[in-house]
Amino acid sequence: MGIRVVDLPFNESGWHFQSVQEELLSTDRDLHDTVVALRPHGRFIRRITAIDADENLQSLPSRGGKYSFEPNPTGLLDKVVARWQAPTSPCPGEVAIQVHAASINSKEVMNISEKSVTGVLSDQNLSLEVAGKVIDMGEDVSNVQLDANVMARVAPGVSGYATTDSRFVSPIPGNLTMAQAASIPVDYVTAYYALVHVGRPTRRDSVLVHAAAGSVGAVAIQLAKLYGARIFATADNSERWEWFVQQSRVFKRFLTQYLHPFTTTSRAPLEIMV
Repeated sequence: MGIRVVDLPFNESGWHFQSVQEELLSTDRDLHDTVVALRPHGRFIRRITAIDADENLQSLPSRGGKYSFEPNPTGLLDKVVARWQAPTSPCPGEVAIQVHAASINSKEVMNISEKSVTGVLSDQNLSLEVAGKVIDMGEDVSNVQLDANVMARVAPGVSGYATTDSRFVSPIPGNLTMAQAASIPVDYVTAYYALVHVGRPTRRDSVLVHAAAGSVGAVAIQLAKLYGARIFATADNSERWEWFVQQSRVFKRFLTQYLHPFTTTSRAPLEIMV
């Protein structure tokens, strides 16, 4: 007698016993069906089916499809691999989002290109932040509604849909586009936590932003400006210097070269460093 694994959703009840009984007592099941998933809407078995990869990739919907993208072992962004996602239902406290826009930051680009600090592909996820529409919710979700436009922290984000903890989901303000909202959950929250929640800047403070050419640094400059602080920034990206000069005083020097004058002789000593 063979062994058959029967997978059941833990957030459903009532029909379980009868379905499992029918599955185990049936005599017309294929003996090769060693893994079976029983759901209220059907019985699913594992099968390997030949497909035309090019034809299926061309038919991928722009949003809401059951697919996600993974980094290619070559480390090239234009060689990502599309994978079909199995249908899933949100668990209690989770939200399913139809992805309309996803943001990829520099860390993910380095990971994909295998140029991270460790020198290895440390993360297989493409994008950690998205914007889209709520298409399903688990139990105990109260901060968002079905069909609401939201932004969220997810993994992975470059996909047709994504499921994440409702605590990482927020409604999109009406004046933001989906693309703009997709840049907020990681970069803006990181900068806000460091500068506002921890630093608590005021108009009397001076703020030094390191690596201001990066996404978090650029956001920190905007937040510091919003709070009226005097801004100093370090950057080595000359393409963005014009924008930096408009927002702050920019310095292209090593830490020991630019930090000493401000901490010892500046009339406006640095109270906050980001």
